[in-house]
Amino acid sequence: MSVVSAINKRAWGIFPYVLLVLFLIGLISQGEALARSKRDEQANKKGEGVRSRVVHILTRDETGRPLKFPSQIFFDHTMEETYVVSGGDKIVVYNSRYFPVASLGKGRGVEGVNGLYVDPTGMVYVCQTGGPNVPPRISVFNAAFFKVRDIYFDSIEGLEVDEFVPKTMVISRDGLFYVVGNARGVLVLNSDGTFSHWLKPVDRLLRPRNESQEGGNQTGTVSPQGAPEGEQGPQNEVMRFLPKSLRPSDTGGGEEAQEEFYTGPVQVTDVEIDSEGHIFVLSEETSKVYIFNAAEEFLYAIGEKGGSRGKMSRPQALAIDENRKAIYITDYMRHTILIYDISGKFMFEFGGYGTGPGWFQYPKGIALDRKGNVIIGDFFNQRVQVIGLKYKAQFMLFRSGPVKK
Repeated sequence: MSVVSAINKRAWGIFPYVLLVLFLIGLISQGEALARSKRDEQANKKGEGVRSRVVHILTRDETGRPLKFPSQIFFDHTMEETYVVSGGDKIVVYNSRYFPVASLGKGRGVEGVNGLYVDPTGMVYVCQTGGPNVPPRISVFNAAFFKVRDIYFDSIEGLEVDEFVPKTMVISRDGLFYVVGNARGVLVLNSDGTFSHWLKPVDRLLRPRNESQEGGNQTGTVSPQGAPEGEQGPQNEVMRFLPKSLRPSDTGGGEEAQEEFYTGPVQVTDVEIDSEGHIFVLSEETSKVYIFNAAEEFLYAIGEKGGSRGKMSRPQALAIDENRKAIYITDYMRHTILIYDISGKFMFEFGGYGTGPGWFQYPKGIALDRKGNVIIGDFFNQRVQVIGLKYKAQFMLFRSGPVKK
């Protein structure tokens, strides 16, 4: 028997086993989807559930290459385009039909991308980490993706030169830039990029043992400790390539009861502003959303830290649904998206750990499209899921009856 014949024979011998494995994988995915569908259907019959339907799954960029660890998501309501940060070195743009049409990358000076914002005129603000001989900055591009200017942080009150690293930002109706970075609080800049002030939500915090009585480090990031023991899944193969801030970690600690507490500004993870100017500030450190009015007067806070239903373990991003008067929050460690009404009452959550449609592995960024679909960066599944939701909610302060959509 020739070598070629022997190889062909061996290949055909393996083929039935390959088919069996693919069949079993399909059964598992289908079983996950059916179980979730049945659970949601039962919950909705009781009037207390949310039904989710996967509308699109984005896995490729404009060149046909796979997305790499999609983190932040931004939806441009003016052009109905979705911007996805892929791999930290590229921004992929999808049109209203979720077809990839363009990208912004290294050729235009984009490198070390954390997040972005697009204003109604099409100007793109890219938050960049920086590198050797290149400080952290916000790079501003016009609608044709040509750079207009860079905003640096070399004269920010309370920070050393180049100490502040921008993560994400929004622009208010008054043209102020609200920038989240590796600092406690939100940095507020004037429209020309100069320093204006700080917006610092305050809460009761644990004081790490290596910090001083004065409140310790006011600008350092919360430092995750790596993946939980026994964590399973394909993410372990790529864990070593990720920065510590993006690695899964437990937020609890057996020694917490022995730690001291103090009152001080919280570490901020995300910020959003609604059409009325309300400012929503999310903190992973406290698992709360702090709501301010347009004059930056504190109104109230919502959320609770924990690992069970209705609580947040490591919240990463939020989106405001003004039509439904709801707040959506991604929970990185619980692999879920939580839904609160605007008053702060927990309503529903959906998702869970998995690889099938509608399931997540460490979700991060979130946005809403014009139709109200939720766009989620499914980080370790290396895809973006667009999900339509149906649920009943009743918020009497804003509406006279139940809302169903």
